[in-house]
Amino acid sequence: MKGAELIGCVLVLLMLLGLSSCQGEGQVNTAVLYPEFTHGSMDWEPEEMTYTEELSPHILAQGLSEATGLSFKVETAQMDDGTLTIDWALDSTLFAVAEDRNSQAEALFLDGDSLRWFMLDSMAQTVRVNLEITSVYYTMDGGKPLVLEGLYPPVDFWNMPYMGSAFYFAQEALIGASGG
Repeated sequence: MKGAELIGCVLVLLMLLGLSSCQGEGQVNTAVLYPEFTHGSMDWEPEEMTYTEELSPHILAQGLSEATGLSFKVETAQMDDGTLTIDWALDSTLFAVAEDRNSQAEALFLDGDSLRWFMLDSMAQTVRVNLEITSVYYTMDGGKPLVLEGLYPPVDFWNMPYMGSAFYFAQEALIGASGG
């Protein structure tokens, strides 16, 4: 009987090893969403989300969409050595805000600019932390420079990583203070 018990134990051990190698697929993991509202009156706390696929900017954008009710839709996202380029989908709330301000989530913002800064800051912070990204670049329409008509302060998003709304507002204040 000892030989049969040994064979039984080996079979059980092999089954367990086989099951553990499959755990990565479909395993529930968590990431943290960072809704950043630097230039507004409300405070949104970081929020955990779960996912089962390989973590990507698309999954994080979907999590931000679900958490906020805004469309953080991304067309493409390319990662290379700590740098991420996000191409925003033209039908995301980032662009639709100028046309339709009826969404309940959009009503939380004072104006379209504060909503846009919220989306840009939230996406940048969320991907930086969860994907260990050092630089985030934003584009639109298949890799063209991101242009947000009427955004204050005006920003040229081309050839420079996204620095965060606080940076751009500080730059505008410095320009205003110098009379330039």
